[in-house]
Order: sequence, then C-alpha cells, then structure tokens
Amino acid sequence: MTSLAKWRRRPFSAGVWRNRNFVLLCAGQTFSQFGAYVSTVVVPLLAIETLHAGATELGVIGLMSKLPALFYVVAGVWVDRVRKRPLLVGATVIRSVLLLLIPVEVAFGFLTVGLLSATLFVSAVLTVWFDTAYMSYLPALVGREHLVEGNSRMESARATAQVTGPSIGGLLVQAVTAPVAVLLDGLSLLGSAVTLSRIKHAEPKPAPDQRGFRGIKDNLIEGFRFLAGHAVLRPLALAIAVNNFAWAAELTLYVIYLVDVLHLPASLVGVTLIGSGPGALAGSLAAAAVARKLGLAGAIVSGLTLFCLATLLIPLAPPALGAAIPMLVVAGFLMSAGGQVCAINVLSLRQGVTPDRLQGRVNGSFRFLSLGLAPLGALAGGLLGTWLGTRTALFVSVGAMAIGPLVVQCSAAARAMRTLPTDTPTETEPEVAS
Repeated sequence: MTSLAKWRRRPFSAGVWRNRNFVLLCAGQTFSQFGAYVSTVVVPLLAIETLHAGATELGVIGLMSKLPALFYVVAGVWVDRVRKRPLLVGATVIRSVLLLLIPVEVAFGFLTVGLLSATLFVSAVLTVWFDTAYMSYLPALVGREHLVEGNSRMESARATAQVTGPSIGGLLVQAVTAPVAVLLDGLSLLGSAVTLSRIKHAEPKPAPDQRGFRGIKDNLIEGFRFLAGHAVLRPLALAIAVNNFAWAAELTLYVIYLVDVLHLPASLVGVTLIGSGPGALAGSLAAAAVARKLGLAGAIVSGLTLFCLATLLIPLAPPALGAAIPMLVVAGFLMSAGGQVCAINVLSLRQGVTPDRLQGRVNGSFRFLSLGLAPLGALAGGLLGTWLGTRTALFVSVGAMAIGPLVVQCSAAARAMRTLPTDTPTETEPEVAS
C-alpha cells in the first residue's frame, strides 16, 4: 500500500484533536484572531467617534497597521533564536496591554490619532512575530504527518473569526461603546495568553549566536538561500508571489470597477463581498480532504486555478444589478475557497520540508516574498486601469494569476510532492514522497 493510500485512510484530524498541545495552540490562536477581526471594525469606529478622524487620519491608521508586514523576514531570524511558546505568550500579553490602555487613554483624554497609530503599529509588529512563531511551532507539536490537518483546523478558526468578528465588533460598539469594545478585545487577548501558557511541550533552547550583527545578516541570508535553493519551495514562492501581485492589482481596481463600470450604488459594494468569509471557511475545512485526494501539489494547483477562474467572473459581470451582484458574490466565495485550499497546503508543505532550526527564517522569508510584491501590484493595477481601462486591466490581472498554477505544474519537484515527509528533512535536498 502506498503512503498516499495510507494517508487517505487516516481519520480526518483525529491525531491533532487528541493532541492537547495542539488544541491549546488552536484555542489561543482563535482568541487572537477573533480579537484581530473585531478590531477591524472597532478601531475605525473608535477613531471616528472619539477622535473625529476623517479619511486622511483613517488612511494613516490603516497604513501603520499594515506596514509591519515587511518585518516578517526579521521576525523569522528572531523566532529561530528563541523558544516559541514564551514568544507567543509574551507577544500576546503585550498586545493585550496595548489595547487595554486605549480605553484608559480615552477616559483621561490622552488618546490622539498619532498615539492610536503608534499603538496599532507596535501591535501589528507583535502580530508578525506571533504569526511567524506559531507557524514555526506547529510542526513540533503535531508532527509532520498531521500538518495539513493541523493547519486546516487553525485556518478554519481564522475563517470563522473573519466571518463573525466584524459583525460582533459592530454590535459591541452599538451595545457598549467603542472604548469598552476595545477593552473586551484586550481581555480576549489575555485569554489567548493564558491558553498558550498552558502548552506543555519540551522545547530545546536554540544555541546562542555570538556573532552580533554579522550573525543576523548571515541568518537572513541562510533563510533566503535555503528557500531559493529548494527545488520545491522555490517555484511555490514564485507562484504565490505572482498570484499576490496580480491580486493586489485586482483589489485596486475592484471598487472603481463596481462604481464606474457596473454603476453599483455604494450601499451594494459591501454586499458583493459577503461570500468571501463563508468561502474562506469552506476552503479551510476542505483543504485536507482535497490534499488527501489530489496530493499536496494537486491541491495547491487546484486552489490557485479555482482562484484564477473565479476572479474571471469579475470583469465578465454585466452592468445589470440582478446578474452582476450574484456573479460577484460567487466570485468572492470561490476565490476565498480556492485561496484557502492553496494557502493551507503551501504552508503545510513549507513546514514539512523545512528543517526545524530553519522554520522561522524560511516561514518569514516566504511571507516577506509573497507579501512584499503586493504594494507594487496595487500600483501596477492603478497604472493599468489608467492606460487600458478598468475592465481590460482586470482581464490582464486575471491573466497574470494564471501564471501561478503553471509555475507549479512546470516544476517536476513540486509536481511530484504528494505527501509530507514524516522525518526531519535534510538541509540540502527536498524529500519527495510519492
């Protein structure tokens, strides 16, 4: 019996749900994610109601909360030099304290747009460290044979938070005011810290590096070198970077297209996005099953392909509300579903083929490369929309997305990756299970 056949017969998630440490990590991350998605509504409302912020101030707040994504590569070096659980707990506690201070600052009249922006910036930096640490910690807790199931469960919790968090945030603001809602958000992070602190896993302390700045530089280079030299990870990084570049271009054009081309009223723009949350949840739940049926590479290619084909529905939508809105809702659902199937299996594969001591650097480097092109993609989308027209530019963006699955299909090593290695991989050659 082949390893793939054995994998298919394995009970879905049975191994991870019997693992107390994984359950605690998943619960802690769920608390954290709910807090993050509640904040997407609560913080802007707090800025508007308490600080009377306008569009410019909200833009600055949004920028400061997203800018730390560029720090993933540095976070990867840090994560590889320390134990993961104390880092997860410490980052969560500090994030909680930062949020809990906001209602105090409101009560004493200290809160300003600048202080709120700085608070969100520091909180977002800590979130980058948290994300890198948990992605690097998971293989040690569940074993490489359960990575897809483990990541699927973790992402299902995140998708659930994405679906319900903003609505809960809006209800909290209406029921108890924005400052109190922020207070409850901070308390949820404390709950996350308590849960994470209960993980009992004997994690060896990494060997100290005495080389100072040179050691940091060498560590950065080592992570990128491993990623660039790995026959499986290299095409995956390229495929995801191209896909995110094109997606950023599409997002730049999306609202303009709805308003100027399809002539949708502003009140219906948000309605077109209601399929995204349920789609993300469905994709998260299906990711492991798709991988068991098609193999890891097949799941990644199918997820990227579904994402691309679903995006095609956007420029094909006619300027008629009765047809356009259902098409856009379906597009959002299928894009999120395909994106989650791809993302979970890419993360699992990356964790599975990366040696333990390089987990932080490789995860951080991959995230840096996959997210780093997004701002350029957004700029490219705006320029293409000006030069070619919005609908044509959207078709170009869809065409660029088709490159991603082709890159994976053209890579023999990536295409051959059917299951995850069960042993710790070497640092030179990828393990390809068939």
